[in-house]
Amino acid sequence: MSDCRLLVAGAARNGSTAEYQRLVPPSCRKHLFFLGLIEDDERADLYASADLFVLPARFGGSFSIMALEALAAGVPIVSTPFVSRAHRGRHWQTVYLYDDYSLRAIGEKITLALQADNTRRIAQGRTIVEEYDWEATTRQILAVYAAALAG
Repeated sequence: MSDCRLLVAGAARNGSTAEYQRLVPPSCRKHLFFLGLIEDDERADLYASADLFVLPARFGGSFSIMALEALAAGVPIVSTPFVSRAHRGRHWQTVYLYDDYSLRAIGEKITLALQADNTRRIAQGRTIVEEYDWEATTRQILAVYAAALAG
């Protein structure tokens, strides 16, 4: 996979990616790009250009709009079981999950995802996304209000 590029998006803790860049072996630096914070209007193009989305969630609140955006763009996801738990377990079929936070475990899932036919996973992911569009969300909220008012 010598033609791979790894794009790392998101704000750095101290505002600088220099400390992260120093951790990258020199032989890998030409394949690794720190993009910084991605603006809302740039995200769709970034997802569309990706072959894979890696979400290294380390705690239960980590499922976010990012996972839904990747699923909506038809991009397979590699992540932890926290993504699955946030969606009541249904994501295990759409996401390549790893329990072990070792680089080896993550690398194995990334390799598997890049080499696999992800047609079924992508279709399932798009079905999940439909549950979170504004129309579906509004129906769910109205149902909660109706149940509360009914007592």
